[in-house]
Parts: sequence; C-alpha cells; structure tokens
Amino acid sequence: MARLVHHGDMARHPNLLALALALLAGAAAAQAETPGPVERTGAAIERGATRTGHALERGAQATGRGLNRAGAAIGRGATRTGHAIERGARKTGAAIGRGVERTGAAIERGAEKAGVTD
Repeated sequence: MARLVHHGDMARHPNLLALALALLAGAAAAQAETPGPVERTGAAIERGATRTGHALERGAQATGRGLNRAGAAIGRGATRTGHAIERGARKTGAAIGRGVERTGAAIERGAEKAGVTD
C-alpha cells in the first residue's frame, strides 16, 4: 500500500518539492499553449465581432460622407434657385414699373384728348 508523504518528509527532500513545482508549471504551460474548444470558439466570436464593428464603422463613415455631399448639393441648388428667383423678381418688378408708367402715360393722353386736365 502507498504511504502518504508528510510535509516533514518534503522538507527533508528539497528536490521533491522542486520536482512538484516543475510538474505544476509544466502542466499549466501545456494547458495555456493548447486552447480548448471553448477558448477557440470565444476567440472566433471575438474576431467576428471586431470585423463587424470595423465594417459598421466604415459604413457609418461612408454614409456620413454621402450625407455631407447630398447636403452640399442641396445647398448649391437652393442658392441657384434663390438667385433665379431674385433675378426673376427684379425683371418682374421692372416690367411692372414699365407697365405702370405706360398706363399712367396712356391715362394722361386719354385725359388730354377728353379735355380733362388738372
């Protein structure tokens, strides 16, 4: 039958303690070098999440750039439309002014012909 080693026996055999520590360290290193299926699955999920995060970031940046371009195009269109309305209003105002002058002149001519004067 195997005899249990008492801690006093280990103190008398320091090499036995060193051997036990070396075995524990070797076992821990062997476990650390070879990841199990859970660790491999976790690492794969982490890689996938990282790639997805990067893809979302790139997509958000591209969307932001597209919105900036669309906003700039809308701004340019609004400026052009404003200028066109302003030009049209000036032309319309000038045409109305000429029409009022002509109408006033025609009324004066008609009043002179009719003999009505101030």
